[in-house]
Amino acid sequence: MRENSWTFDIAAHLSKHGFVQADREEYARPNNHLLPGLTSLWYLTAEEVVKIGFEEPTKSMFLQALMAAYAETRDEEIRAMFRMCPTSAIGQKPSSSM
Repeated sequence: MRENSWTFDIAAHLSKHGFVQADREEYARPNNHLLPGLTSLWYLTAEEVVKIGFEEPTKSMFLQALMAAYAETRDEEIRAMFRMCPTSAIGQKPSSSM
């Protein structure tokens, strides 16, 4: 089993850890013509998260890796893109009985 396999079924993971009314919604896969823009948006979002959420030297290492990965989206031979189906998961923390 892969170390992060729980990410494929977050609702079950939430239920396993005591959350109630856990559910997962999968949205329609975006059209191919939207993928370049959505990929750029993902990288910009990730960059902001790294800038405000990490300190040096981790911040510099993540930003360097992000820039290298983003460059592959602009490389005419590679044209890397995210092709994922957007999902959301939600669970309600049980109320404590005190």
